[in-house]
Amino acid sequence: MAGVTSRTNATVVTGRALAQGAATQVEINVGANTKVRILRVQAVRVSGTGANWTPRLGNVSGFAAGSFNDQVTAAASVVGTGRDIRPTNTVCMADAAGKLYLVGAFDAGADNIYDYLVACEILA
Repeated sequence: MAGVTSRTNATVVTGRALAQGAATQVEINVGANTKVRILRVQAVRVSGTGANWTPRLGNVSGFAAGSFNDQVTAAASVVGTGRDIRPTNTVCMADAAGKLYLVGAFDAGADNIYDYLVACEILA
């Protein structure tokens, strides 16, 4: 269950992603066709069979790693390493449904669980 905290123009979404595999995505609601600055993405794996992961955040459902819609990507790491990404001036538009998409990108299994935090500034 995701939690949303909003102050003025800052939004923080937290939650736990369940049953995650290589391309399973979590929807982050920020508002339809909203321009956002991504401030921080944190992810900490809780359990699962994956040994490595490369968390990333995109602005289109089903976005490919390294594509135009791949907005923020952590370096690949072993799952015991929590990821704390603080991008510099990454601005993008949410999709028409008002969502960004977080992908854990695990190397194995579909039973991975991780906690996440996505912080962004609403620009327009």
